Amino acid sequence: MAVEVMSGHILKKMVKNGFLTDGDVSMLLEEKRHSNEPMVELILRHEFMDAERLADFLAKELGCSSISLNGLTLNDQLIQLIPSHFAQKYHVLPVARQNNTLTVAMENPADVPLIDDLQAITDLKIEVALAFPSELKKA
Repeated sequence: MAVEVMSGHILKKMVKNGFLTDGDVSMLLEEKRHSNEPMVELILRHEFMDAERLADFLAKELGCSSISLNGLTLNDQLIQLIPSHFAQKYHVLPVARQNNTLTVAMENPADVPLIDDLQAITDLKIEVALAFPSELKKA
């Protein structure tokens, strides 16, 4: 199962930058306690931010790029680099390869142990890109 990308630190930065209020955060945390829904999906569902702005903010905070998987044509050769059961369990999707570097879309680009596992599985350098959980499930 994937690790939640939204930490308290990131939520505080969202308040500091005016994207959320303290009340919004309290409401989101309470709703999160009663649901399995990822925090990014809650923020989008409540329309606190649009998807593009949220992706840009999170990618900047996490030091990576973001990618929209909507309309992306998947490459079968890339897909085969990661076992399907692993990709589904950890919500990862290989989206590009250049030489010995594989770009992998994932919910939490800060999950270092998962990145290490991907490197071991593929024997490639892994470059991560943030993708929303809902898009990874559809892909």
